[in-house]
Amino acid sequence: MAKDISKDILQAALHEISKYGADFHMDDLAKNLHISKRTLYEHFSSKQEIVRAAFISVQDELYEQHLQILENPNISAEEKLIGYFQVKSPRVAVMTVREMNALLAKMPDVRSELLARSRRDWQLLQRFFEVAQESDAFRHFHTPLLMHMLQGAVNDILRSSPCDRKRLLVSRIYGRMHPHHFIWDQETGGK
Repeated sequence: MAKDISKDILQAALHEISKYGADFHMDDLAKNLHISKRTLYEHFSSKQEIVRAAFISVQDELYEQHLQILENPNISAEEKLIGYFQVKSPRVAVMTVREMNALLAKMPDVRSELLARSRRDWQLLQRFFEVAQESDAFRHFHTPLLMHMLQGAVNDILRSSPCDRKRLLVSRIYGRMHPHHFIWDQETGGK
């Protein structure tokens, strides 16, 4: 029962954060859940702890989705790469970098922890590139440079409006390159 209440609190907090950012109130959170503010504090010691736990739960969910995609032997390397960048959590509305920065500016400890956890997703992708190159699914390229380019592209996409994100994602991955410039092997389809 307590675990369900904690999950409900985190889900409601994500909803409040997506609506009000850092300015959401614990009173409103409790009211929306039809529980007392005291019940909130029985499960979480502070607003910061709720925000931290809510974002970590989403990060963990996205990491698991990334892992499932990259470990799926039934899809091509190209499909894995595109799928990696299309994961999303149905539990949270997409926030822009500006909204996220405004929220986390008030919580520097949470910010540093979330950035550290974000690095594990990038490390997972980097390992995928290294394995794909070893198996000749991708042409050989300078992995750190590609990772830097992808991180920059993701930052651009996250700064954009949500309606433009899918178009930007596809254009950033495919670019304006001629087909023989793709990083995956066109003859094998990256398999």
